[in-house]
Amino acid sequence: MKILVTAGGTNEPIDGVRRIANMSTGQTGTVLAGHFAAMGAEVLLLHAQDSLVPVAEAGAAGRIESRSFRSFADLAGKLEEILSTREFDAVVHLAAVSDYSVTRVLIDGRDFPPGGPGKIQDAEEVVVMLRKNPKLIDSIKNWSRGGNVTVVGFKLTDTPDRSVRRDQAMAQLRRGGTDLTVQNDVSDITPDAHPAMIYGNAGFIAGTETKHEMAEVLWHLLAEGVDK
Repeated sequence: MKILVTAGGTNEPIDGVRRIANMSTGQTGTVLAGHFAAMGAEVLLLHAQDSLVPVAEAGAAGRIESRSFRSFADLAGKLEEILSTREFDAVVHLAAVSDYSVTRVLIDGRDFPPGGPGKIQDAEEVVVMLRKNPKLIDSIKNWSRGGNVTVVGFKLTDTPDRSVRRDQAMAQLRRGGTDLTVQNDVSDITPDAHPAMIYGNAGFIAGTETKHEMAEVLWHLLAEGVDK
């Protein structure tokens, strides 16, 4: 089985040293990539430049190929290029993709090129303008060579209402870009636990408590085949 895993967070440049980023470390994605590789899959891990990459689980076996990305535009370009030129059985899309990218920076009323070169200094007012990005996960099937790839999406929620969590996961599935959605909530994640609920088009499939348990369940679902 050939699996593409995305992991870590995009960051959007403001100047040469400042970025808009998120809290994603890429750790969950690297655990999944390591498990898939250990089970015999050929894995391409497309990870944020500063995220973790697995070595102990499968790197030594040579089953994990890794490439990195930085911004939304960088990730989008690499995803489209990779998916249109190589065939995968599954794409597990964990990357925390920025909803917005920087389009304009004003320094005391004067334009500054987003991302630099240079560093903003001694400014009284900095205005950063953002543009909404499209949902990358909705383009994966269209970009994929052959068009029969299984797509696993992730939905991070921030609500104590479990019915809202489920509804948000199912909403991602109803858009048609994913075959499985893994939902977890920021309030449940601790250094020792990473609870998740896995949904398919027909509804709830399984619950897991740790990253490694999630990896095992997802592997079995992908190996057995997912109803599309």
